[in-house]
Amino acid sequence: MNTKEYENLLMKIEGSTIALVYVFEKDYTEGFQHYDPWKSDVISDWLRAIQELHCMPFILDVRTFAQKALNGSLPQIDYIVNLNAGTNNLSTLGLVPSICSFLNIPCIPANTETTIIGEHKRFSNLIATALHSNVPADTPSTMPNGIFRPINYGSSHGVQKGFPQKLPCDKYVYQQFIPGFDMTIPILYNPLNETLESLPPV
Repeated sequence: MNTKEYENLLMKIEGSTIALVYVFEKDYTEGFQHYDPWKSDVISDWLRAIQELHCMPFILDVRTFAQKALNGSLPQIDYIVNLNAGTNNLSTLGLVPSICSFLNIPCIPANTETTIIGEHKRFSNLIATALHSNVPADTPSTMPNGIFRPINYGSSHGVQKGFPQKLPCDKYVYQQFIPGFDMTIPILYNPLNETLESLPPV
């Protein structure tokens, strides 16, 4: 795809309605609690990006989105940006993309299957291993120097050195500690050359 084709693609979505579905932090419903919801700065950045594309932003929280979607009172929506993140319950992360699939509305950044598999550390480790990436070896819980990581949390939430307590094995991974430093390398899709490109490490 060349630059002109990319510009034409962006022009085709001008005037679209793009819904931002975010987490209302004071929603304390059991099963819908969040340890790390997106803050207003992230929501604001998305709103600005939508307006820069000459599209109409429509913002609502997850509960309102679900209720309106299921009772048929949503306005016409062309795309949905899912900002439901950081839930204590991994299955809850699939709520917004599942509803989007039901309504046949494209959902950014991913569908339910990709979201759950990518967030589930056991599954993501298996995928990384199958793709020949180096993954720390599983370690018995009796080993004091392992790294304990809850299956469903991100942003290093709940990570600690040593095994904290007896838990069902489907709730965590306990892996070998590897000395060094932690680094994140963002990878974005470049539509101009149709490849994945890495950004500077954080």
